Amino acid sequence: MKYSFLLVILFIGLYSKAQNLVPNPSFEDTISCPNDFNQIERAIGWINFGASPDYFNKCSSFIGSTVPSSYGGYQEPSTGHAYAGIITYDIPPPGNYREFIGALLLQSLEIGSKYKISLEVSSGYNVHQFEIIECFCNKLGVLFSTIPYSVPFPAPINNYSHFAVDSIIQDTLNWVNISGCFIADSNYKYVIIGNFFDDLHTDWICDSINMNSFAYYFIDDVSVYKVSEDCVTGGINYLNTETASIRIFPNPSHDFFYIQNLTLTNIQIDIFNKEGKKIISKISPPNIKMEIRVNEWENGIYYVKSKTNGYTIFQKIIIIHP
Repeated sequence: MKYSFLLVILFIGLYSKAQNLVPNPSFEDTISCPNDFNQIERAIGWINFGASPDYFNKCSSFIGSTVPSSYGGYQEPSTGHAYAGIITYDIPPPGNYREFIGALLLQSLEIGSKYKISLEVSSGYNVHQFEIIECFCNKLGVLFSTIPYSVPFPAPINNYSHFAVDSIIQDTLNWVNISGCFIADSNYKYVIIGNFFDDLHTDWICDSINMNSFAYYFIDDVSVYKVSEDCVTGGINYLNTETASIRIFPNPSHDFFYIQNLTLTNIQIDIFNKEGKKIISKISPPNIKMEIRVNEWENGIYYVKSKTNGYTIFQKIIIIHP
């Protein structure tokens, strides 16, 4: 009798746990390993909702779509061994080029219910012969829809989404969690990820302006949960006011990297190896990109120490020589 009671309690506990409505949320389950670009549909449950989104998986033998080093840059998965990649802004005219990925939810949203959206994102950074990933933008977000989209009929760019990030995400090393809540006003069946705002309504920065430059973001661990508790309708778990004063890129690096002081005063910069030995000490002028050559550095993790507004900050830089 006691055994049966415990089974009932266990069943109730499992059943009451919030269900992630996104299928294959970390892109692990595959139809087959990617062997080229533009193969998001090889991740089970995911669909190309516009242009040419990419799929990256450690099982790939194609250098452009393997993990962690690929066409989009260098990044380990947030979890598992796979993730997606999309262009969210580009320089060339006529502009407004966007890539979108989408999925059919495991069940339709309920009108009047509150849902929490969460995903991990990281900025790509890479330089190719014909294309350069060195831009960053805001407005990466999520749109829900009652209908699917496709390459011939892509998701709309009409300056509206149910959730979008107003901050420009520039982190090429870490995964950044963005999350927020909204109340469903329709029985939406599909979730779509991308930038749904046109160039005029998208803020962006680039390390240099080239006619082949664009912003590119990796996507992993997507979730949509029905919630009852209070949560912010539209938000981002990203901004760090201390580390935002110093920008280090590209990260990882192999020949050089830049340190950019985003404050209005000089900042003392000290760089240490993993043993704690100081190898560089410099002054970083305001809003200047200071180049650090690392050709002769050993592979590994180094630490950049800076002090701003009374805070001593340590940031990691990874050196990987090809």
